[in-house]
Amino acid sequence: MIANLLQEFAAPLSTEQVNKVKDAIGDLSIEQVNWLSGYLAGLAATGSAVGLKDVSAVVGQAGSLEQSSQSLAQKSALQTPTSQQKQRVVTSTILYASQTGNARGVAEKLYQFLLQANNKAVLVDVADYNPKLLKKEQRVFLITSTHGEGEPPDDAIELHEFINSKKAPDLSSLEFAVLSLGDSSYEYFCQTGKDFDEAFARLGGKRLFDRVDCDVDYLNETQAWSKQVLEHLERENNLAECSTNASVNIATEQAPHLRVVEPDNSSFDKFNPYPAKVLDVVSITASGSTKPTLHVEVDLEESGLTYQPGDALGVWPVNQDELVKQTLNALSLDGTVEVTVGEETKSLFEALKNDLELTQVGPQFVSWLANFSGSSELISIAQDRAKLSKFILKFQVPELLAKYFDVVSRPSFDAQTFISQLRRITPRLYSIASSQDEVDEEVHLTVGLVREFRNGSERNGAASTLLSQLQTDDVVKVFVEKNKNFKLPENSSTKIIMVGAGTGIAPYRGFMQQRAADNAAGNSWLIFGNPHFSTDFLYQLEWQQYLKKGVLSKIDLAFSRDQSEKVYVQDKIREHSKAIYEWIQEGAHLYVCGNKDRLGQAVENAFIEVLKTQGDKTEEQAKATLTEMKKAGRYQKDVY
Repeated sequence: MIANLLQEFAAPLSTEQVNKVKDAIGDLSIEQVNWLSGYLAGLAATGSAVGLKDVSAVVGQAGSLEQSSQSLAQKSALQTPTSQQKQRVVTSTILYASQTGNARGVAEKLYQFLLQANNKAVLVDVADYNPKLLKKEQRVFLITSTHGEGEPPDDAIELHEFINSKKAPDLSSLEFAVLSLGDSSYEYFCQTGKDFDEAFARLGGKRLFDRVDCDVDYLNETQAWSKQVLEHLERENNLAECSTNASVNIATEQAPHLRVVEPDNSSFDKFNPYPAKVLDVVSITASGSTKPTLHVEVDLEESGLTYQPGDALGVWPVNQDELVKQTLNALSLDGTVEVTVGEETKSLFEALKNDLELTQVGPQFVSWLANFSGSSELISIAQDRAKLSKFILKFQVPELLAKYFDVVSRPSFDAQTFISQLRRITPRLYSIASSQDEVDEEVHLTVGLVREFRNGSERNGAASTLLSQLQTDDVVKVFVEKNKNFKLPENSSTKIIMVGAGTGIAPYRGFMQQRAADNAAGNSWLIFGNPHFSTDFLYQLEWQQYLKKGVLSKIDLAFSRDQSEKVYVQDKIREHSKAIYEWIQEGAHLYVCGNKDRLGQAVENAFIEVLKTQGDKTEEQAKATLTEMKKAGRYQKDVY
């Protein structure tokens, strides 16, 4: 029938041409003919004689529609289709896996960057992502941090397991690029990013450009990577424009299977902190405590910053003058000499005080000092990643210089060369110890003083020392770091078990303030540890009040040095394993907060033992149960 219609309206064509067209389209459907007619109309609209001759030649060939379409595309790639035709544009999925918020922040910046340049993108948290849908993606920009000893962030565990399992899909239709955040102080630097990058490629994905691994001072690298992403998309868009009019309505490929995230549009963030006034700084440990701890209150009025219990407050530190002087003396450098940091020119003293890390040592600095000093001992350490990770925890920058750098026997170098080996100073995160439903536009912190005596000198932490010296109305630069991986259950009737030691009690104070404000019906159990009851029971009166009012249902205390045999929070978990298992069976959420080395793994092992003994499970089954609880948000950790 289509061929007959063609004969009726074929006046401009010769009989031979009509027969050629009949041969080419004789078995086409109405839909296929409509597509071809639109394409031919577009060529006619340009008045392109060459294009029409090409079409005539192609139509004259016998063969299927697919063959004809391919030939037309090859011969007419630069021709313009009609305004009714739509050029499909692939939407970029920005997928992020974040533990403390850094990866989320970078992903949000990239998302806004692409939208401002009129690129189609969606922002997706891996926590809300079904791994089985990965095979539907056409382009993914993955931004991920690494947690613990090379482990994926809690939210990424499921996706990480999936792509490394037998169920992993063919990803040959996927284009991808990976940005990995990490800390080179750790042995397994950026391991999660490496894992995802390798897995995507192994499953057939096309790597758009090489993975970028970022250290703790990641701003410049992430900005360069985002620019690389944009430049790639612009090249793609330019190619698309070659085959479409500016007036063409672009058909964007939506992503209905994704739960899209709305970025945080607060005007203050990590790289634009809020200058907040200090309201109060008081000691909450008694005289003689081996772990001096402060309660700090900061005013957020007029900042627009909001937070939820479980979030963290970032504090930008400065180095103490004495530490700067020790560094300069070790190198015989003049602090008034000018240096360039980023795009700013300032004195060396000012740069060391405000911009560069002196209390923490990076692997790059150790490698540089090893080569410069010629120390065989330091060279050996620098070449062993496992030894290096432990070694750098024992020194601050001036200590290393004093030990390994001989200013007399070694050739001098300029100040700019020296500072280029140091890390940029980074903010310290403190678990927030309050709820805004209780304290309004304030934010409270529980700050443990970092203080150690080594080699006859006192070594202090940059941020904790700064906070300890602040007076009322002094200003400190802060920002809120969201932590959705450490949150109260949505249902306030759910039971919670809170395990913490030292300053790990901070978020639980916020939890209790929130539960009191919500009149929560769910039972709450605190297991807290510190060295001594008499000096180190943080917020003691408040916990007693919460118990009296019923906001806190149960409390167990582990003061490790109050008896001959040391008792820790993990021992309390084992002691009450039956009751804890019953709470778990009733849907309780578990929380762990404190030092990752002294607390994190020990408490996790104790919970595994509870599941194993009380649940009659094997070791592997107990671990699998705890992993499932992590995925479900029922086992959450805030360890540092």
